[in-house]
Amino acid sequence: MTTLNLGNLATFRLVVQRGSFSAAADALGISQPAVSLQVRQLEQFFTDQAAGANRTWDQGDGGRNGIAGPQRADRSGGE
Repeated sequence: MTTLNLGNLATFRLVVQRGSFSAAADALGISQPAVSLQVRQLEQFFTDQAAGANRTWDQGDGGRNGIAGPQRADRSGGE
């Protein structure tokens, strides 16, 4: 599992604030390709996170019934 690189996030924020990759690179004192790489790594992180969130787990009928049971109990429990 990868972790969010806060430096990459700060670089992306600077790209947005300055309006371009080149302006962010100048402000950071690094090359424009280095800024592009950091933003690409950030994109990959969020792509990986989204892919992980879309992975489903087969709970079968038993799992669905197990989830529905407490919901029914919540609805009738306060009456």
